[in-house]
Amino acid sequence: MAIKPAACLALLALSACAPGPTDQFDFVQSTSVQLAAADTAWTLPVDLSRTRATSQYAGWTPLLPDPEIHQFWIDSISLQIGLTGADNAAGRLSGTVALRPADATDDSRDVVVGSLDALTIGHGVKATFSSSPAIDAFLLPLAKSGPAARLVLKELSHQTQPADFALNVEIKMTAVEYGR
Repeated sequence: MAIKPAACLALLALSACAPGPTDQFDFVQSTSVQLAAADTAWTLPVDLSRTRATSQYAGWTPLLPDPEIHQFWIDSISLQIGLTGADNAAGRLSGTVALRPADATDDSRDVVVGSLDALTIGHGVKATFSSSPAIDAFLLPLAKSGPAARLVLKELSHQTQPADFALNVEIKMTAVEYGR
Protein backbone atom coordinates (compact mmCIF):
# COMPACT_ATOMS: atom_id res chain seq x y z
CA MET A 1 0.00 0.00 0.00
CA ALA A 2 1.45 3.34 -1.04
CA ILE A 3 1.20 6.41 1.14
CA LYS A 4 -0.08 9.38 -0.78
CA PRO A 5 1.93 12.63 -0.64
CA ALA A 6 -1.10 14.60 0.62
CA ALA A 7 -1.44 12.21 3.57
CA CYS A 8 2.25 12.66 4.41
CA LEU A 9 1.85 16.44 4.42
CA ALA A 10 -1.20 16.20 6.68
CA LEU A 11 0.67 13.95 9.16
CA LEU A 12 3.64 16.30 9.11
CA ALA A 13 1.40 19.30 9.80
CA LEU A 14 -0.31 17.49 12.69
CA SER A 15 2.98 16.51 14.28
CA ALA A 16 4.15 20.12 14.16
CA CYS A 17 1.05 21.13 16.13
CA ALA A 18 1.35 18.46 18.83
CA PRO A 19 1.68 19.77 22.38
CA GLY A 20 5.27 20.24 23.37
CA PRO A 21 7.08 21.28 26.54
CA THR A 22 5.34 23.12 29.34
CA ASP A 23 6.73 26.25 30.91
CA GLN A 24 5.87 27.77 34.27
CA PHE A 25 5.52 31.54 34.34
CA ASP A 26 5.00 33.77 37.35
CA PHE A 27 3.47 37.20 37.62
CA VAL A 28 4.85 38.80 40.76
CA GLN A 29 3.95 42.21 42.09
CA SER A 30 4.89 43.75 45.43
CA THR A 31 3.09 46.67 46.96
CA SER A 32 2.44 48.46 50.21
CA VAL A 33 -0.94 48.03 51.92
CA GLN A 34 -2.08 50.75 54.27
CA LEU A 35 -5.53 50.43 55.79
CA ALA A 36 -7.12 52.89 58.15
CA ALA A 37 -9.05 51.37 61.06
CA ALA A 38 -12.39 51.78 59.24
CA ASP A 39 -11.26 50.57 55.77
CA THR A 40 -13.12 47.52 54.48
CA ALA A 41 -11.68 47.25 50.94
CA TRP A 42 -8.38 47.58 49.10
CA THR A 43 -7.45 47.12 45.42
CA LEU A 44 -4.29 46.43 43.43
CA PRO A 45 -4.02 46.88 39.64
CA VAL A 46 -2.82 43.65 37.98
CA ASP A 47 -1.47 43.66 34.42
CA LEU A 48 -0.66 40.14 33.25
CA SER A 49 0.51 41.37 29.85
CA ARG A 50 3.88 42.19 31.46
CA THR A 51 4.92 38.53 31.59
CA ARG A 52 6.66 36.65 28.78
CA ALA A 53 3.99 33.94 28.73
CA THR A 54 1.11 36.33 28.32
CA SER A 55 2.89 38.39 25.67
CA GLN A 56 3.38 35.13 23.75
CA TYR A 57 -0.21 34.06 24.41
CA ALA A 58 -1.46 37.41 23.13
CA GLY A 59 -0.06 36.58 19.70
CA TRP A 60 -1.58 33.09 19.59
CA THR A 61 -4.29 32.17 17.09
CA PRO A 62 -5.39 28.67 16.04
CA LEU A 63 -4.28 29.21 12.44
CA LEU A 64 -1.00 30.94 13.18
CA PRO A 65 0.59 29.16 16.14
CA ASP A 66 3.10 31.89 16.57
CA PRO A 67 4.63 32.37 19.11
CA GLU A 68 3.98 28.68 19.75
CA ILE A 69 1.64 28.73 22.75
CA HIS A 70 -0.79 25.79 22.56
CA GLN A 71 -2.53 26.11 25.93
CA PHE A 72 -2.34 28.55 28.79
CA TRP A 73 -3.87 28.43 32.27
CA ILE A 74 -3.62 29.84 35.78
CA ASP A 75 -2.28 27.43 38.45
CA SER A 76 -2.60 29.46 41.64
CA ILE A 77 -2.76 32.91 43.17
CA SER A 78 -0.73 33.61 46.33
CA LEU A 79 -0.65 36.52 48.73
CA GLN A 80 2.36 36.76 51.01
CA ILE A 81 2.84 39.29 53.79
CA GLY A 82 6.15 41.09 53.64
CA LEU A 83 7.55 43.40 56.28
CA THR A 84 5.11 45.25 58.49
CA GLY A 85 5.26 49.00 58.73
CA ALA A 86 5.68 51.11 61.81
CA ASP A 87 1.97 52.06 61.73
CA ASN A 88 0.72 48.47 61.80
CA ALA A 89 -1.44 47.71 64.82
CA ALA A 90 -3.52 44.89 63.31
CA GLY A 91 -2.54 41.30 64.06
CA ARG A 92 -4.86 39.46 61.67
CA LEU A 93 -6.66 40.08 58.39
CA SER A 94 -9.93 38.48 57.29
CA GLY A 95 -11.95 39.07 54.15
CA THR A 96 -12.59 38.00 50.58
CA VAL A 97 -10.01 37.98 47.77
CA ALA A 98 -11.53 38.67 44.35
CA LEU A 99 -10.61 39.72 40.83
CA ARG A 100 -12.41 42.66 39.24
CA PRO A 101 -12.31 44.05 35.70
CA ALA A 102 -10.42 47.34 35.61
CA ASP A 103 -13.45 49.13 34.16
CA ALA A 104 -15.90 47.87 36.83
CA THR A 105 -17.42 50.47 39.12
CA ASP A 106 -18.77 47.99 41.68
CA ASP A 107 -18.38 44.35 42.75
CA SER A 108 -21.13 42.90 40.52
CA ARG A 109 -18.55 41.41 38.10
CA ASP A 110 -16.11 40.18 40.76
CA VAL A 111 -14.75 36.65 40.56
CA VAL A 112 -14.06 35.28 44.03
CA VAL A 113 -10.58 33.79 44.45
CA GLY A 114 -10.95 32.74 48.08
CA SER A 115 -11.24 33.86 51.68
CA LEU A 116 -8.73 35.11 54.19
CA ASP A 117 -9.65 33.75 57.59
CA ALA A 118 -7.71 35.54 60.30
CA LEU A 119 -4.48 35.59 58.27
CA THR A 120 -1.66 36.62 60.59
CA ILE A 121 -0.08 39.90 59.51
CA GLY A 122 3.50 38.75 59.90
CA HIS A 123 6.52 38.54 57.63
CA GLY A 124 6.40 35.47 55.36
CA VAL A 125 2.81 34.44 56.12
CA LYS A 126 1.22 33.23 52.89
CA ALA A 127 -2.25 32.38 51.61
CA THR A 128 -2.41 30.38 48.36
CA PHE A 129 -5.57 29.83 46.35
CA SER A 130 -6.00 27.23 43.63
CA SER A 131 -7.32 28.40 40.31
CA SER A 132 -10.78 27.52 39.07
CA PRO A 133 -12.57 27.57 35.72
CA ALA A 134 -14.11 30.91 36.73
CA ILE A 135 -10.68 32.44 37.47
CA ASP A 136 -9.25 31.10 34.18
CA ALA A 137 -12.28 32.41 32.27
CA PHE A 138 -11.74 35.83 33.85
CA LEU A 139 -7.94 36.15 33.59
CA LEU A 140 -7.09 34.44 30.29
CA PRO A 141 -8.92 36.90 28.01
CA LEU A 142 -7.26 39.73 29.95
CA ALA A 143 -3.87 38.10 29.46
CA LYS A 144 -4.54 37.82 25.73
CA SER A 145 -5.85 41.35 25.19
CA GLY A 146 -3.67 43.15 27.69
CA PRO A 147 -6.03 45.29 29.81
CA ALA A 148 -5.41 45.25 33.50
CA ALA A 149 -7.67 43.88 36.18
CA ARG A 150 -7.75 44.59 39.88
CA LEU A 151 -7.07 42.25 42.74
CA VAL A 152 -9.54 43.20 45.45
CA LEU A 153 -9.50 42.54 49.17
CA LYS A 154 -13.04 43.25 50.32
CA GLU A 155 -15.26 42.76 53.36
CA LEU A 156 -12.07 43.27 55.32
CA SER A 157 -11.75 42.98 59.03
CA HIS A 158 -8.46 43.92 60.67
CA GLN A 159 -9.58 44.26 64.25
CA THR A 160 -10.49 47.94 63.71
CA GLN A 161 -6.79 48.70 63.92
CA PRO A 162 -4.69 50.40 61.25
CA ALA A 163 -2.84 47.91 59.06
CA ASP A 164 0.47 48.69 57.35
CA PHE A 165 2.37 45.91 55.57
CA ALA A 166 4.02 44.90 52.33
CA LEU A 167 2.10 42.42 50.18
CA ASN A 168 3.58 40.19 47.49
CA VAL A 169 1.10 38.90 44.92
CA GLU A 170 2.11 35.93 42.79
CA ILE A 171 0.05 34.41 39.99
CA LYS A 172 1.51 31.13 38.72
CA MET A 173 0.69 30.26 35.12
CA THR A 174 1.48 27.32 32.85
CA ALA A 175 1.91 27.47 29.09
CA VAL A 176 2.16 24.46 26.78
CA GLU A 177 4.13 25.14 23.61
CA TYR A 178 3.57 23.49 20.26
CA GLY A 179 5.93 20.61 19.48
CA ARG A 180 8.98 21.42 17.44
